[in-house]
Amino acid sequence: MRAMFYMLFKSLHIFVAIAWLLGLLVCGVLLRTRDMSAPAEQQYIFNSRIALIARNICLWWVMPVMTLALIAGIYMTVVAGWWHMHWVFIKLSCAALLVVLAIFQARTARLWQQNPMVLPPSWLGLGIPLTLVLGIALLYLAFSKPI
Repeated sequence: MRAMFYMLFKSLHIFVAIAWLLGLLVCGVLLRTRDMSAPAEQQYIFNSRIALIARNICLWWVMPVMTLALIAGIYMTVVAGWWHMHWVFIKLSCAALLVVLAIFQARTARLWQQNPMVLPPSWLGLGIPLTLVLGIALLYLAFSKPI
């Protein structure tokens, strides 16, 4: 019974972690989307809509699945007694970086929605490859550790 409960939490953890990574990628792409060729009025409308979509993705997709992934991961770590294993700290470090990125994206989307003509900083584009690299590392560790 305990093994079945663990597999349920592990499956939930992996599912919501993938959803979290996809949400970060989508939000990252939206925050880098621009229409520089349109007139200023159309740019304002376009930027307002993209900012609203990015903010909603951050609030209603990324944050809930991020919370579920963290809760499920910490639950499995506590129940299994993995705190002494090195890979746990690697996963926690990667997850912490992704949490910081999610907070930056949510804040940037909110600020962009408030002032659509001020584009998000270009360095946020680095969040896309960072999400991919950290996501691959997290998923590798999730699938390779003992059951």
